[in-house]
Amino acid sequence: MRAWIILKVLFLLFLANEVTAQNKYWVSQTDKQSINLINYLKLEPSSCSEWLEACTYSLNDQQLQLFQRNHITVTKCLSFFPLGNHPKSSNLAFALDQIKADALLSEGLSGKGVRIGIIDGGFLDADQSATLSLHFKEKRVVYYRDFVTPDLKTYGGAVGLDDNHGTEVWELIGGLNEETGIQYGLATNSIYYLARTDHGGYERRIEEEYIIQALEEFDKQGVKLINLSLGYTDGFLDPSENHSKSEIDGKTSMLTRALDMAAREKGILIVVAAGNDGDKKWETLSIPADAKNVLTVGASKYRIFDKINYSSIGPENLEYIKPNISVYATLGTSFAAPVITGLAACMMEYDSTLSNEQLIEVIEKSGNFYPYGNNYVGYGVPDCTKILRFLDDPDFKPESIKTYYPKGNALKIKENITGKTLVIYHKKDQRNVSHRVNLRPKKDRIKITRPANCRQSSVLIETELIEIIWP
Repeated sequence: MRAWIILKVLFLLFLANEVTAQNKYWVSQTDKQSINLINYLKLEPSSCSEWLEACTYSLNDQQLQLFQRNHITVTKCLSFFPLGNHPKSSNLAFALDQIKADALLSEGLSGKGVRIGIIDGGFLDADQSATLSLHFKEKRVVYYRDFVTPDLKTYGGAVGLDDNHGTEVWELIGGLNEETGIQYGLATNSIYYLARTDHGGYERRIEEEYIIQALEEFDKQGVKLINLSLGYTDGFLDPSENHSKSEIDGKTSMLTRALDMAAREKGILIVVAAGNDGDKKWETLSIPADAKNVLTVGASKYRIFDKINYSSIGPENLEYIKPNISVYATLGTSFAAPVITGLAACMMEYDSTLSNEQLIEVIEKSGNFYPYGNNYVGYGVPDCTKILRFLDDPDFKPESIKTYYPKGNALKIKENITGKTLVIYHKKDQRNVSHRVNLRPKKDRIKITRPANCRQSSVLIETELIEIIWP
């Protein structure tokens, strides 16, 4: 579950077609890394200066983030927005904008005092990250341990081994770049505990043992919120160590059992990335995302709250819904989970009496699919405005999802859907999707026919849901 540069580029190119708001930046032409990234992104310069040895490029927010995460200095020169579009009202990263995180910020929430543990790969150059600099200035990093190579320099490693994976995850939990004004994560005032348990150059079963050791160490230090953007399937260096899909049952893997115990008996809220195998042969969740009592996070698209193809699917044999929820991430579910970890920290700051079970329940209830969750997106994308209402009033009941009970095997729906993207999740039971259909209706009505062996169908009109319960 690591974000390799080619994967980053592919998703950023896809995103560029959807995101129109851009700014122009000077980028040095003397730095080899910046030239390689420019070539990968196929950027064309607007102008160049021989004196400055730099060119200007139009970058959207995601492209800018990629330059920053690779520690390439860019200098803003002017802003522009195409006709018919307007700048965003805030400097929130896209995922935070999607979940309406400004509702939490308007309450002054920042995860203050909440202890967050991050178990990940390397935290390469985290102490040099402009997005994390406040945490170091204010001495909010109180624990760091490298279980893999204890003698490695703190915050050391190599980009080629993806040792900056933990750094990028941390940025999305509590990152704030004071220079650009962009906020990437919500937990900007939390206390951090860091554990490197994963080697970027290979996969070995011992890394799962390191995770369990880190869990126990964090528990001793009173950590009640942990982000785990790691997962294991069949890609081990020694094939005899590979997992099988039959193990994704919530009870077989020792790592899954350890996480479930930490959540159930120790009261720790563990946020786990679902995995990136949704469009691969493996397809289903990675271990330990199958643990019942953790909060498993999949990835959704931005404007349409549909599953991104790569996001792993919950196995049908589970008696509970996985993933629990989904949130926007182009580069992997590794970068969806930390968004929710930051959200959870703000909830814990708002009401420190909430248990991990209560936190999960509130987040699920705020999702746009609730109560009709499925094994593709869980309960959908959380909404922070709803979360605040739930925290203030446990009896709060949001507007109900429109539900149809047709008498036959076909239903005509008339809604404001002309020109909008529509996604239908046909389900063989209450939660397991048999197949997904994408449509772009030309009229304001559509006829939906019940497929064979279909019990329910969820109709997603961009962000709004309609549920059909067939006779």
